[in-house]
Amino acid sequence: MKKLFFLIACLISKTLVAQDMSYSKPGKSFYQELSDPAITLNEEWSKLSNEINVSFASDNVRYPKKSTPLISTQTNWNATAWKGEKIHIQILVWTKRNIPDLSFQVKDLVNEKGDRINNKNISMGFVRYVMTDEFGRGCDRRKPSDYDSSLVEDPIDIIDVLQTFSETELNQRKALGKPSTFYTACDDEHPNGHSYSPLAENAWISWYASSAGFTGYLRWAYNNWAKAPLLDTRFRTWPGGENYQIYPGPRSSIRFEKLIEGIQDFEKIRILREQFIKGGKESSIKELNDILSAFKIEKLKEINAADMLTNAKKQLNNF
Repeated sequence: MKKLFFLIACLISKTLVAQDMSYSKPGKSFYQELSDPAITLNEEWSKLSNEINVSFASDNVRYPKKSTPLISTQTNWNATAWKGEKIHIQILVWTKRNIPDLSFQVKDLVNEKGDRINNKNISMGFVRYVMTDEFGRGCDRRKPSDYDSSLVEDPIDIIDVLQTFSETELNQRKALGKPSTFYTACDDEHPNGHSYSPLAENAWISWYASSAGFTGYLRWAYNNWAKAPLLDTRFRTWPGGENYQIYPGPRSSIRFEKLIEGIQDFEKIRILREQFIKGGKESSIKELNDILSAFKIEKLKEINAADMLTNAKKQLNNF
């Protein structure tokens, strides 16, 4: 039996209290994922030297069930973040034999100076697999037999907090006036947030919005679920995942977490720009604009979104 398990860890700045609606909670009903239509590469799995393998893994990459991850084991993870920023990492477990139960324990994070991130600010959940299709003709009348289907990781068994704005925050938003956003739809192959789309594109979108001078990004659907959203993201008229970013529970998704990541980056850029303008730092403004100049939609044909983001984030966090 070949198995792939995923955990996604989210580090956040404050403790969140969630509704107990997850099927992953004790006493709730578990659901069975759909069968993988891909053929398992048994010879590849048989060559694994260790029966059980555990590693940190990029949250910009999806790992198909049919094959071994083919990554070198990483036991350390380093990341840079602003105070209050939410960041992610996947923990990948792959094994040659069946594991009847898999659990995890989260402890405080302590650095060499004794600084501590309390484990209450760390959320973890198992990542599940869901069926998707491909871009094909974009918006059209679809039958499952018309397009190649694949099983991809996306739903996360983490229950998100339903947050609201304070009265002060709401008044501030009203005072901002009309926003100017851009929009993606089912006819846009790249960038987009379909369930088969490169994960980094959901974060890339916000960088493009900043580069183009938009005030944000408009997405038409948040939880417009299909018939069996936890199992199958395909829909009769649009590419898989077009009509929702989260799953029942409510569960988050890797796609939605990447969208949050991009929004945080957008706000970082806005804060830095305002500070540079106020301080008259012309060279810093130019440097920031140079970083953003790489985010052109046509460039996605030559450079993948993950590589563009990795390079830009390093430069952004050096300010």
